[in-house]
Amino acid sequence: MKKNKLKQILILILMLIVITLAAVNKILPKVDAAECSACGDCVNYCPVKAIEMVGNKAVIDAEKCINCKICISACPQNAIK
Repeated sequence: MKKNKLKQILILILMLIVITLAAVNKILPKVDAAECSACGDCVNYCPVKAIEMVGNKAVIDAEKCINCKICISACPQNAIK
């Protein structure tokens, strides 16, 4: 029984490490301002409303972004990478 508890604790620790590394290494989509035509498709398709138009360019809010990358597919100008 003690061995099972230790195994469960080790699995939980490993899971926490993996989740922490994923959060730290979160590579968010980036908007190439030179390519952005301000069409707003990315804003409309973002499921968490993490994109807004600022000065006729799309800006991604890193705090809201869940890294789903739907904006990359939605952008007709391929301005989001």
